[in-house]
Amino acid sequence: MDANGVLTYGMTTYFQALDVREALAHEFAAAALKGEPTWDDLPLRRSTTDLPMAAGVLTLTLSRDGHFLAHQRDGRAVADAGGNITAVPAGTFQPTSDHTAAHDFDLWRTIMREYAEELLGYPERRGTIDYDNDEPFATLDKARQDNRIQLYYYGTTMDPLTLGVSHLTVAVLDELPQDIATTNDEGRVLKGIPFTEQAIAELEPRLSLGTLHLLRRAHLDRERLLAPGPQ
Repeated sequence: MDANGVLTYGMTTYFQALDVREALAHEFAAAALKGEPTWDDLPLRRSTTDLPMAAGVLTLTLSRDGHFLAHQRDGRAVADAGGNITAVPAGTFQPTSDHTAAHDFDLWRTIMREYAEELLGYPERRGTIDYDNDEPFATLDKARQDNRIQLYYYGTTMDPLTLGVSHLTVAVLDELPQDIATTNDEGRVLKGIPFTEQAIAELEPRLSLGTLHLLRRAHLDRERLLAPGPQ
């Protein structure tokens, strides 16, 4: 990020970034078991000046009737956030292949691909996607153009433990599709959770840090987000 707050991107791999994040977390945990960590206890974190970042995209899906979706992640099936409950869909801001980077360099296209995989039962796509004609992308994009899906950007965060970066977004749907999957390759989809302070508080011990932050921020805007019509 430059002095004007503009993010620039290059190419890396998911596991190149994950390996560094996990090492930072384990180093801190090992030091914390011995007492209050200091910089002297964290040589890897202290020496990390150029960190590969595979930024995540975390999307809170709300329906206009005041409910949201969440994802119980199966620790046996995922490399990240296993056992946690997260917003859904969630994925990595990445292209479908090396040669489609410019074509896929778009938050909404990333979110659509994750909707397809995590909620609608489509396999993970590789290679070039025709977003104007291939399903379910054409239908999702038309819904957004018609304001039946409204997308909001809630900023970029960095996890203090792993230094992992995530783009936080909220998608408000007039109504949820009837054919949303209850399970996927990464866990179980939780439907119909009331978008209330009580429900968020009850889930809090199991929520990922990014999801908890996103839910709390979005709940402050609850009335505006759930109001009918374009906002």
